[in-house]
Amino acid sequence: MALTLSCYVDQIPNVKFFITGRPEPRICTGFRLAALRPITEVFKLHDVKHSSVDMDIKLFFTTHLAEIAKHRSHSDLTEEWPSPSDINILCEKAAGLFIYAATVVKFVASQHHQPSRRLALLISLPQNTVLEGGSGIDPLYTQVLTQAFCDINLDQEVYQHLRSVVGAVLLAFNPLSMKSL
Repeated sequence: MALTLSCYVDQIPNVKFFITGRPEPRICTGFRLAALRPITEVFKLHDVKHSSVDMDIKLFFTTHLAEIAKHRSHSDLTEEWPSPSDINILCEKAAGLFIYAATVVKFVASQHHQPSRRLALLISLPQNTVLEGGSGIDPLYTQVLTQAFCDINLDQEVYQHLRSVVGAVLLAFNPLSMKSL
């Protein structure tokens, strides 16, 4: 892509491209081509100030959880749900990871469960996503998967089959395509 773009960059006036991706060597070297180097600006997400990211995540939680409360009038939610302290705890647990925030919102938004109970469950998880040598998002995913099947009465054979299939998908060296799944 970068090679093609470098061939035509002089013929495309007043257009800006915003291209995102992981910093893989092929991508990095592609945008370091002589024709692209002077007009390319590399923006690394890990260089963004943590306070800015935390404010965005706080806004995300506040907005989306308020929407859940607004559309779940039949549930046990109070006017002050979620509390500002709950939002602060979630932001601290997210530690700058939007995937954590998005997963929390989807988990709490379940139509089959009380949002307040699900939120309380997440608030009680280990403190944040920053762990030495590992991903602190694992406790969140573990809780989500545990809760996903707690209400389903599967016989032991079906449950073992499900674990085998999901385990194989999760442990695959290369991600599987939608068709393969």
